[in-house]
Amino acid sequence: MEMTGRRMRQLAGGAVLIALLSACSSGQEKNQTTAVFSGLLDLVTGSGKSGGGTPPSAAQIDKAIGASEDPLALATRVDNGAWSFLIQIEENGDYRTFASPARQTVVFRHGVVTSTRGLGGDLASSDLDGVLPLIRGRQSGQARRIMRFLDGENATRSFDFTCNIKAAEGTETVTSGEIEVAVTSVTESCRSVQGWQIDNVYKVDAEGEVVASSQWLGPTNGDFSIRLLKR
Repeated sequence: MEMTGRRMRQLAGGAVLIALLSACSSGQEKNQTTAVFSGLLDLVTGSGKSGGGTPPSAAQIDKAIGASEDPLALATRVDNGAWSFLIQIEENGDYRTFASPARQTVVFRHGVVTSTRGLGGDLASSDLDGVLPLIRGRQSGQARRIMRFLDGENATRSFDFTCNIKAAEGTETVTSGEIEVAVTSVTESCRSVQGWQIDNVYKVDAEGEVVASSQWLGPTNGDFSIRLLKR
């Protein structure tokens, strides 16, 4: 199969990122940076192979941004601080797929996670048609969301949530990598019929795009802080 020029650039960009982030000084910093792209699987299992609890330095972020021609994000697991850079590899309408070179992927719809692959306990799919217009429109209201997760035997378990969306008054400024933009903070508090309670927070710009967030990715993987570094 012939590879498109865009896809070749994406893979090349990922290779350059790995090379740059592996070329740091010896010691603790080298151990952290060489493991940045070990994959989201390490990130969610808390193995410490993707940055441990120490966040990436400003220099690491600058190198990653400079090396990538494509959009770039940073994902951090809230409970243990493990982190990984993610590079965009595909765009299909409203859906954007980001991945680590180990091929674990996260799919976003206007910055809200719709599915994951390669994490274990993955989010197989989501129905966001109820909550997404409120989040993007920075409006308060109540809506439904459905999240479907894969168990250890590859069976799907569905969670049906009722969510209360609340938009803050006024705006604040998010500065993240190359991005500096005024946003509205939108909270999403949901309860499922199974008794699960989740709380997501989104920083939404004037175009209705989420540029920074805290999102629950399921019973196995918990909450992640996700921020876009480069559009």
